[in-house]
Parts: sequence; structure tokens; C-alpha cells
Amino acid sequence: MKNEFFSKISPQFIFIAIILLLNNNVLAQWSNVKNPGSRVLSSIEINGILYIGTEDNGILKSSNDGENWTPIQTNLFEATFDIVGFQSRNDTIWVASYGGGVIVSYDLGLTWHSFSNGFETQPFVVDVVLFGDTLYTAITYEIGFMPSGVYKTSIKEDNWKIAGINFPPSIYGVLELEITTEGNFFVGSALAGLKGNINVSIDSAKTWEKRVIPNVGDVNSFYYNDSKLYAATSDGIYYTNNNGVDWLKLSEELNHYYVDDILIQNGNIFIAVDQIGVMISKDNGASWNIITGNLPLEEDYINKLFIHNENLYAAMNTVHGLWKIPLNIANVDEPKIPPQFILEQNFPNPFNPTTKIKFTLPNVGDENFRPLPTQLIVYDALGREIKTLLNKLMQPGEYEINFSGSNIPSGVYCYRLISGKNIQTRKMLLLK
Repeated sequence: MKNEFFSKISPQFIFIAIILLLNNNVLAQWSNVKNPGSRVLSSIEINGILYIGTEDNGILKSSNDGENWTPIQTNLFEATFDIVGFQSRNDTIWVASYGGGVIVSYDLGLTWHSFSNGFETQPFVVDVVLFGDTLYTAITYEIGFMPSGVYKTSIKEDNWKIAGINFPPSIYGVLELEITTEGNFFVGSALAGLKGNINVSIDSAKTWEKRVIPNVGDVNSFYYNDSKLYAATSDGIYYTNNNGVDWLKLSEELNHYYVDDILIQNGNIFIAVDQIGVMISKDNGASWNIITGNLPLEEDYINKLFIHNENLYAAMNTVHGLWKIPLNIANVDEPKIPPQFILEQNFPNPFNPTTKIKFTLPNVGDENFRPLPTQLIVYDALGREIKTLLNKLMQPGEYEINFSGSNIPSGVYCYRLISGKNIQTRKMLLLK
């Protein structure tokens, strides 16, 4: 009976079935790691153990690739929120907290101590980096608190002091500190009122100077590899091989795409891109494949990428937790970047009281080019709706909207563009 059944199946049917089966495996399949219960901001691997820093749940660790998480009990208030960076050496672990300073453990996390002597006020640190026997941290400016800059201390002293001169003291939105193997320092920032604002020191943080990536608003993260420093920005990926004097665009394919993070391993470049997800280049940026697969990007984006135990991890920005996929990815999504949906950085920024918001709606999702329902909404830092700037059907094209903050207080605000299935959000700063 079985042989008779198969003898009646046509070769064409078998061919179609095989094609369908293969297509079903095209999407990269990510596994949802047990949700750590809060947004993941940082990570480190120590002796095979994965440690993560979260927004609201402090420090967690896992010995089984995230299947289970164990909270680290520090008994320090500053280690309960916004864990933005880790460093380790032997049995010592340093942890940076945004608004909480630095803490240290000398016994692989069994006991913890404050490590913030010398900070004059509440320090809004964004990273911590160990270079030689000196610990460095970058601080972003908040009104009424410490000036922005790079601070340093000997790992044996716990006595933080400003590192060098000429670092601008009032930069909002400092995002990352990178120190190259040659000892050159790079600090990237957003919302600084300056395009592509990067502060650089090539003399061991004794003096600082500004070096700019033209036409770029936000510099979100760095990655140093093979004598090149790569920068993930609001306009794709740039790199420099002369300490930031010149910046070259890695790929024209990424024009206008907001890249949140970048990492490189074994010649493969991984990036997290708003509205697209995760992309990989195996030829130094000449071409890109999308490996987003089943990641839940609806109203969300990836804020952090990291690698642990031959898995690539993607940390979602809001409620969708942490995902992973094996590094030896065999199948990828369609290797084409989708049509561009662009929400530009408002200009001027910071502003008082008016600013302009430009955006582009592409021909997506509708082969007849029918208008799509489109909204542009402004929110405050707590996610409360401030004003709806537009809410109507709109055709593909380029648009510009004016926004006035005359009736709202100074502060950081978000503006979100929604058109069809496309969603993008940016930040802006009102200073009165």
C-alpha cells in the first residue's frame, strides 16, 4: 500500500514540496532566552559564567546560557538599576551604574563594595574600561550634577579624578568609551547639539579634541578590530584608521539606517539596525544579509548585541527580552535591505522652542502605492503622549513637520513615526 501511494506522487509534487521545505528554513531561527525581567544593558563572560546588567533588576548571572538567571546580591542600592558596564581581572569585577557610580567585588561577586570615591555628585557613568592598572569611566552631563568627561582611578586606590583637559563639560548623551590597544581614547555621544560628536585623546587621556563624522547625529557604539575603529551611528557604519582624523563610510547600503550596536568576530560584522533587526557582513561590509528571522521587532528594536558560548545574543529594548542564535548560521533571510523608511534627527537639536522633523515614507507594503495611515507623536521621557503632530493617510514621499516646545518644560523628549508596519523613534532635547 505504501509503495503504491508513493508511486502515484508526481516528480513535480516532490520538487514543490522540497522547495517549500527549504523556504521554511530560510528564516534565521532565534531562541527566546528566559526573560531576565528587565532590559539588558551590558554583559560580560567570566570563567564561563554569563553576567548581564539590567535596567531594573540589577546584576544577573547564568551558567547555562540564559536558561536560568541568578540575581547577584550586592546589598548596594547603586547596583539595583541601570547597570551599563562591566570589567574584570582575575577575581575582581568592576560594575558601572548610570546614576550610581562604580562598585567592585574582589571575590568573583561574593561580596561587594562601593568604588566611587572622588565623584563630587551623583555620577551618570555610561561605561567602565580597564587599561593597564587604571580604570576609566565616561560621564554624561546632567543639569546640577557632574560635568561630562572621562574620569580615572588606579585600581588600587578608588580615587576618581578628571582625566585630561579640554573635554567639553556639558555634553548630554555621552554613550560609550572605547580605548584601543594602542591606548587611544574615543568617546561617542548623541544629543550633543553637534553632528557626529566624538572626543578623542591620543596621549593617554591627557588632552582631548573633537573629531567629527560629517552628517551624522548619534554615535552609539564603537568596536576596535584589526587597527580600525568602527562606529555605529544614526547614518550607518563608519570607520577610521587614523584616530578619527578621517572617517570613511563602510557601506553605502546602510545610508540613513540607524545602527544601535556593532560587533566583529572572525571577520564577520554583526550590526543591530532599527526597523530591520540584525544584519551580518562576511566581506567587510561589501554586502549584507539580514538574519532577523523570528525576532519580535513590532514596536521594538535591538539595543545590544553580544557573544557567549558560540551564540549571538540580541537584547531587545522593551518587553521582548533576550534572544540567541548559534554563530554558525547556515541560513539567512533574503539578502536585500528593504526600501528605506527614514525618520531623521530633528534640527536644530537641542532646540528652543521650535525644531523641524524630516521623514521619508517609501513604497512599501502596497504594490498599488495606496496611502498608508501615518502618525507622528511626541512623548516625554516617561512615555506620556505630549502632542500628535500628524495622524492621517499619507502617500510615499519626503516630508517636514515643525514642532514647538513653547508650552512644555526643558528636557529629553521622544518622537515616534508610525506608517503602516514601520515604526521608528528618536530623541530630542529642549533647552530653554
